[in-house]
Amino acid sequence: MGSPACTVGFLFVDPVKQIYYFGTAGHCTDSANGSTYDGTGTRVGTQELGEIGTVVFDSDGPVPISDTVQVSEGGVDFTLVQLDPGINLQANPEVLTFQGPTGYLACADLQAGSMAGLYGQGMVFREADQQSRSGAVARCNAEDNSAEVVIRIVFGDSGGPVLQLANGKAIGHASSGDGVTMNAITMDYVFRDLAAAGFGNVALATIDGGFVKPQ
Repeated sequence: MGSPACTVGFLFVDPVKQIYYFGTAGHCTDSANGSTYDGTGTRVGTQELGEIGTVVFDSDGPVPISDTVQVSEGGVDFTLVQLDPGINLQANPEVLTFQGPTGYLACADLQAGSMAGLYGQGMVFREADQQSRSGAVARCNAEDNSAEVVIRIVFGDSGGPVLQLANGKAIGHASSGDGVTMNAITMDYVFRDLAAAGFGNVALATIDGGFVKPQ
């Protein structure tokens, strides 16, 4: 997806308006990080399908919530892309090679030592076995809503979906790493900031054809 290469994350839906979205890392749509995309209103696409949607929330810039009001959230490292009409028919909420998402886990419910899986592009190696990886959760920091997982993240993995293997519940999306440990932005952080930006109806699409969001 664009440059730098990133991974399309979880599928989201507004069940009231029947609008579909996908999530990815915020720095993937920030020109300051070398992306060809630059914030809210930018059209994005893939090599296979061409243009597929428009950025409607970008953690690096202001988001319009009315004709006169904008909010700006920094540090979330999350981008929400609204899919063009009909593209959702080609979108599948199931994370490749993993059985999920079946729901999502709040940071407080993520136990250290549990196993998590990441699906990413792995563009450094371009090998199939680099796309899906698993590792143990080291911790989840409720203060900054960042989950640390012992998985090696490589170029192209940013935005990739991360879920708990035992139950298929979404943890969040890949954001950064140090070569040994990956930092994932958690779903409760994403939902909090989407609600603040006027996207309170947006829910995580699940593999059973339903959706889930905070109560």
